[in-house]
Amino acid sequence: ESTGDTTKYVALLFEKGGNVKPTRFCFFKCQLSKPSIEAETTGEDGNEPKTVTCDIKVMPRADADGYLKVCADDTTDSDAYDAFFSAVPVPTFTPPTP
Repeated sequence: ESTGDTTKYVALLFEKGGNVKPTRFCFFKCQLSKPSIEAETTGEDGNEPKTVTCDIKVMPRADADGYLKVCADDTTDSDAYDAFFSAVPVPTFTPPTP
């Protein structure tokens, strides 16, 4: 780590339960802050580590479509749903024009 380092962007993929099938999300372009790392444990037995936290800034993709995220849920084709975490999904639809 140095002062000359450039910002790296990552895609953030995760799953949130609560539906027939858990909804899967992909935020295409995310920037994470430097994490707060504390090297100690808590609790009586010392087996509960403290959490590491960081802020996440989500922004639209840089290409012409400007998508922010894509989701997969119980209405998504089963092959696409099953393969969702295999690679960063690429939107294949065109949004309606206003």
